[in-house]
Amino acid sequence: MAGDRAIVRDFLGTKKPPEARYAGLFRYFVEGFLAVATPGFERAQYRGMGSRQGYSISGVEGFARTAPMFAAWLASGRPAILPRKGSRAPVDLQAVLVSGLTHGADPDSNAFWGEIRSNSQLIVEAADIALTLWLGRDLAAVVALHPQGSGHLAADSRGGRNASKQLAAVWGRDRGRAVRARRPGTAPIPGL
Repeated sequence: MAGDRAIVRDFLGTKKPPEARYAGLFRYFVEGFLAVATPGFERAQYRGMGSRQGYSISGVEGFARTAPMFAAWLASGRPAILPRKGSRAPVDLQAVLVSGLTHGADPDSNAFWGEIRSNSQLIVEAADIALTLWLGRDLAAVVALHPQGSGHLAADSRGGRNASKQLAAVWGRDRGRAVRARRPGTAPIPGL
C-alpha cells in the first residue's frame, strides 16, 4: 500500500519530466507482474476477487492484458533489460514475452492457455495476444528465434506456430502460418 502511494506521488506530484514519470509507472507495473507471474510467464495471478471464468483463465487475462504494454515498451526502442531495485536480478522483457507466448500456446505444455471455443473468454484475451504480436512485429525477440539463427521465427518453434493457430481459430480459419516479424527495409524472412 505504501508503494502504491509512492508511485502515485511520484507520477502526479513531482516536477520530473513526463518520460521519467511514465518510466517509473511502467517499472511499477513490471514489478507487479513479476510478483504474481507463473514461472513460464504465461499467466499472472493478480490478487483480488476472482473472475467467473476461473483461476486459470484469470491468469491468462493477467498475461494478455499486461503483455501489450511490454511489447509497446520494446517497440518504442526502450531497453529490453530492466534493472530492479535491491539485489534482484534484472528482467529481460523480450525473454518474458517469448516465454509467456511459447508456454501458453503449446498444447503439450501444462501451461497451455486452452482451446478457443464459442463464447470463450480466450477470444477476448486473443485480441490482446494479437496486439502484443502486432506491436512486436518489428522486434525479432518477441517471437522465438530459430535456434540455428537461420532467420526463421516462430514457424520453427512449437509456441509460435501454436500461437498463430490459436489466433487463427478466433477468426474461424486455421491457415497454419506463423507471425512474421520484420524490421522496416528488410527482406521477408525465409521459410515464412
